[in-house]
Amino acid sequence: MDKITIKFFGVLSEVAGTTEEEIPISVDTKSLLDLLKQKYSDLSGLQYSVAVNQVISGENRKISAGDEIALLPPFTGG
Repeated sequence: MDKITIKFFGVLSEVAGTTEEEIPISVDTKSLLDLLKQKYSDLSGLQYSVAVNQVISGENRKISAGDEIALLPPFTGG
């Protein structure tokens, strides 16, 4: 079965209890986020960005087998 890798950063890794997991492929980022919010209900109250293969993406980006998805908490630079 085709899988994708999800990486959780910052507080999101605390919510998920892991920094990385592999799951069966989803159709797009919206479907994936819906699945993750069901699995980790505390994600619903948090703000974060989604990156697909190290590029910040919108909610409806298509996902392919082998893609790396990162959930990134808000961050500030200096």
